[in-house]
Amino acid sequence: MIFNVHLDTGDLVAGTLIPYTPTEAPLLRVVTPDGELIVPMNKFNQGVLDAGAHETGFVDFELTPEIVPNLPNLAKLELYDANSGICVYRRPPPDMALLKILRLETSMLPLRRLDEYISRKFQMYYHSAERMGRAGTVQLFNIWQRSVYISARLNINSYHHIAECGFETVMLLRDPREELVERLLALQKAHEIGTNFLDEREARSLEEVSAFASTLDFADDQALVKALRRIPTEVAMRLANPLTRQLTANDPNEPARRANLAMALSRLAEAKVVGVRSEAGHFIEAVGELIGAPIPEDAIIDIPKVRSLADALIDSRVCDYFLELDLELYQFTKKALEDSVATHEL
Repeated sequence: MIFNVHLDTGDLVAGTLIPYTPTEAPLLRVVTPDGELIVPMNKFNQGVLDAGAHETGFVDFELTPEIVPNLPNLAKLELYDANSGICVYRRPPPDMALLKILRLETSMLPLRRLDEYISRKFQMYYHSAERMGRAGTVQLFNIWQRSVYISARLNINSYHHIAECGFETVMLLRDPREELVERLLALQKAHEIGTNFLDEREARSLEEVSAFASTLDFADDQALVKALRRIPTEVAMRLANPLTRQLTANDPNEPARRANLAMALSRLAEAKVVGVRSEAGHFIEAVGELIGAPIPEDAIIDIPKVRSLADALIDSRVCDYFLELDLELYQFTKKALEDSVATHEL
């Protein structure tokens, strides 16, 4: 889907909404304090028709007070693609942050509470954007509004253009053993908590890992260590070095190699804010300064069981061989942040 709202003069809101399927009739869902209404496209676009992007060319819209009552006076106005539910426009809040941020999600379970706090300062915001697919995510990076927040678990190497689109990147890393435990725990409990933290393609690629996770005993840390000593090679390969792959691979299934470490460090160096989960307060403070609003410390809440189980993996080093690159990357980043804090305190 391609969308753009290029004009909002108060009494006129105009834009374009082109669906992926050329035969689909795009519909706009308009949300105001007074309720919702569905509006069909009411303007013809000859260029879209000539390009074959839509069979009728009716992909443009103009909203006026005759269509949306009290339009000039509505502080809250939100427009959605009625078919997909994607927000295509939101009237700006009076104190919005005038910048574009990508929070590169590095955990399988998204930090939704943190996203909710950050989003309050932005006109346009999208959480877990990777579920929109590559075409949808690229569209988000090309939104023309100046206040945009996106969180997404992406292979960032495939999105070189985001800096050209004006986006600053922030990311929070964690100990790879902690992330491994949380991933396995999430996959085991997927039937209870749902799988909306995975896109359809990733869910299919992790079926073998999910099957292995379902056999694990998370109530006994030594039983977990014992099971991980017998982890099948294919499962270990799917779980290997997820952070390094995320920062350097074009494809999620592409294995990480030692030669990728330099590129991964370069990606981290390009980010506006980098933090580690063990010192999440510093990250929260830095992002709060960036957006011009304090973020409460409880914006990031850890699962208590994860830390204790990760300690068992750290002591046994049972998973270090397939997390080797991520461990080096994490330790380098953590040490650099510690040195930076120490220097700042001098």
